[in-house]
Amino acid sequence: MRKHTKKRDYRNAVLFHWPKGKDFLEDIAMAKEIEKWCDENLLDDFTAADMGIYIYEQHDMMAYKLRWL
Repeated sequence: MRKHTKKRDYRNAVLFHWPKGKDFLEDIAMAKEIEKWCDENLLDDFTAADMGIYIYEQHDMMAYKLRWL
């Protein structure tokens, strides 16, 4: 998984942990799908990290929650 170029300090973001699937390959596939979705749909910057997705803006957090939680 590539790291998204971050423009801001992740300590000022909200972390959404990667969802857990039934196996490792499913987890990787879901993480790639989420990162692609974030790239296409979030209006501001985000950071994909080992723990999950760091999101900076409230409107992006709401869009993420509506789609993935």
